[in-house]
Amino acid sequence: MTENSPEKGVAALLQALRQKPTEADCQLCLSQLHDYVVAQLAGQDYRQQFAWTAVHLDTCTACAEAYALIYEAALAEAQNRLPQPAHLPDPDLSFLQSASWLAALQAALELHAARLTLQLNETLNALLAPQPTLAATRTLDDGRYTPRLLELTFDQAAAANVPFTLAAYADRQQPDRCLVEITVQPPGQSWPDLSGRAVTLHAAAQRAAAHTVTAATDDWGTAVFPDIPRSALTALRIEIEL
Repeated sequence: MTENSPEKGVAALLQALRQKPTEADCQLCLSQLHDYVVAQLAGQDYRQQFAWTAVHLDTCTACAEAYALIYEAALAEAQNRLPQPAHLPDPDLSFLQSASWLAALQAALELHAARLTLQLNETLNALLAPQPTLAATRTLDDGRYTPRLLELTFDQAAAANVPFTLAAYADRQQPDRCLVEITVQPPGQSWPDLSGRAVTLHAAAQRAAAHTVTAATDDWGTAVFPDIPRSALTALRIEIEL
C-alpha cells in the first residue's frame, strides 16, 4: 500500500474504531491539547508532532469536544475577537463576613465560672441573619413561627468554640412577638443527658417593660421561649448555666 492509499486510510480508521480510550488516555490527551492547538494555528505539522493525540481525538468523543472548545477559544483570541463583558460584576466579598461575625460574636460573649453570657446587639444580629436559601420555618409548629430572624448554626458555634446554638422566629399570630430557641450541648455531653440546664433571657423592649424569663433545657438540650418582643432582640441578653 502507498503512503496515502485508500486501503491504508481504511486500516487506520478500523484501528481507531477498535481502540477503547481509558481515563488515563483522556488525561494525557487533555494535557496536550493546548500545545496541539497552538501548533495547528501556527501552521505546523501538528498531526505529525502529536501523532498519538491525533489518533486519540479520532476515537474519543469527549476529548474531541474538548479540543473543539479549546480550538475555537484559541482561534478567537488569535483573531482578537474574544467577547468582552458589557459590565464587570462587583466582586463577591461575602467570604469576609465569616471573620466579621466571628469577631462580633466573641466580643459579645462572657464566661464566668459555669455561666456563659451572650449579649446580642444590632451589629451581631445583622451578621447572624439567615441566608435566604435556608429553610425559614420552625417545622414543629405547623408554620406559625416564620420567617427565621436570627440563627447561630451548629457550624458557626463550632467555629466560635461555643457550646450552644440559637434561633429566633417571627410569630405569625403576634407580629410584634417572636420565639427564641437555645440549644445547649457542652463538650463531651449528649442526649439524653442535656436536660435541666437553666437558660435565662433578659429582654428589654423599647415599648414594653423589661422582663427576665428562665427555662430549663429538655433531654436534647433545647430551651424554648415564646412570646418574646421582637424589639427586644436588638439588646437581648442570654445567660446559660453550663
